[in-house]
Amino acid sequence: QKFNQGFGTTEYLAAALLDMEWHSFGSDKKVTDVQQFESEALKAHGIDYYPVPPRYKSNYFSHTFAGGYSAGYYAYLWTAVIGA
Repeated sequence: QKFNQGFGTTEYLAAALLDMEWHSFGSDKKVTDVQQFESEALKAHGIDYYPVPPRYKSNYFSHTFAGGYSAGYYAYLWTAVIGA
């Protein structure tokens, strides 16, 4: 039950931080290279660990930008913590 939990938590956290980065800048910023944005975001948080990539890449979060979805991906982490 506890096997590989470090991997799971790290990939989950990386995805949550990536989602937060997308929601942390104003409309005046233009992102032209998504892979570079992802790389820089993960490096900024010290979680750019090649053996454990983010669970989801930026295109996964498209539903959060399409409207009608007000929670960030990090909310799932909090749900898991509260549930535990």
